[in-house]
Amino acid sequence: MFRLLRPLCVLLFLLASASVARAQFVVYELRFKELPGSVNFSFYTGAYVIAPVTGGAASIVFTTENGGNFYAASSNSVTYHVATNGGVRKAAISALAINGTARAFYSISGFLNSTMGYTAEGKNLSTEVATDIKGMLQASDEASIAQDADGHAALGMIGMASITGTLRYDLSQMANKDTSTMSDALSMIAGLLEKYGYKPDTGEVADEPVAAPQMIEPKDEDITELFGGASASTATESVAVEQAVEGADASLFPPMRFEED
Repeated sequence: MFRLLRPLCVLLFLLASASVARAQFVVYELRFKELPGSVNFSFYTGAYVIAPVTGGAASIVFTTENGGNFYAASSNSVTYHVATNGGVRKAAISALAINGTARAFYSISGFLNSTMGYTAEGKNLSTEVATDIKGMLQASDEASIAQDADGHAALGMIGMASITGTLRYDLSQMANKDTSTMSDALSMIAGLLEKYGYKPDTGEVADEPVAAPQMIEPKDEDITELFGGASASTATESVAVEQAVEGADASLFPPMRFEED
């Protein structure tokens, strides 16, 4: 049976200029968990945020295991900064998306409780980092139309999800050693995901009944440990990865699937 793909296409739109110098990055792994009270809410189960160590525009690679393993990359679409007041110092990641009637915002932060070394202009430096971050996503869309498990129309969407994140020292070191630009680092993460069976989220679906997309609660054996010992060279070995990442604008939401009468 033919299926019509209709993604919500909520685009991240925060932009930043690219640096010509070799950049240094921190990489965070995020996990999302739907909160009670959400209606017709579909979201990715995780993400990787790649941010400049000194703050600024960051990039994100969403991941989902809903209906298969998929990823969606968005370059320079998130902001990373440090907020301070007296003795309180926190790292923060945030993004806003607006498209038509759809709105989504998320904010994540964590106390600066560790340091990470990096190299800039030939000098060995260090910066304070948060090893753990947490926050919340809030999203709504008055015009979104989905289907419930019985095939009935389900109008509108309101969703909330908690977000937890961990600083990935291993991925940060790989990005700083083997990449020089944000685009390179984004391709590195996408390449590693493809090595472990993830595919670009193009919205193509199998020809069998699909229930309304729901948030998948992360399993204990999630992909946190997948990248141990992986080679960053996989990112540059696949032209498909580069094509999937270059100029990409990821939707904040996975594709929603409908049956055509």
